[in-house]
Amino acid sequence: MRTFLEVRTKNPIEPDDDLAAAGVSSLFVMELVTYMEGTYGIVIAGPDLMMENFRTVRAMVTLVGRLLDTGPGAPGDH
Repeated sequence: MRTFLEVRTKNPIEPDDDLAAAGVSSLFVMELVTYMEGTYGIVIAGPDLMMENFRTVRAMVTLVGRLLDTGPGAPGDH
């Protein structure tokens, strides 16, 4: 994910860098959503689409981990 961001922004990105403060647009966030869904096989919808989940690389990794743990076929999914 960090590599994707660095290639797209042409800037080094640290795990806790505030991407919103760096000027990441809502359109770019939608590109991130598409990338994350395709790469990790998750669906990001509803309340998960709030900017807080995309503010830092660490927040995005946390979101992906949570969705992988709770998505279809995850432990406890019936």
